[in-house]
Amino acid sequence: GEIQLGRLKVLPFTRLCVKCQEEMERESKMQKKFEDERSYRKLAITDIEEDNF
Repeated sequence: GEIQLGRLKVLPFTRLCVKCQEEMERESKMQKKFEDERSYRKLAITDIEEDNF
């Protein structure tokens, strides 16, 4: 999208419009959550495997 003049005055080096920035942050948050959940599953599987030995 187009970056509004007011946003450029406040953040002169911004590369994204507000809508695009929000979308990027939302996707980043979802990706982090997915990676965290995957890490927890790996830990749980490792714990189960260790208990079987």
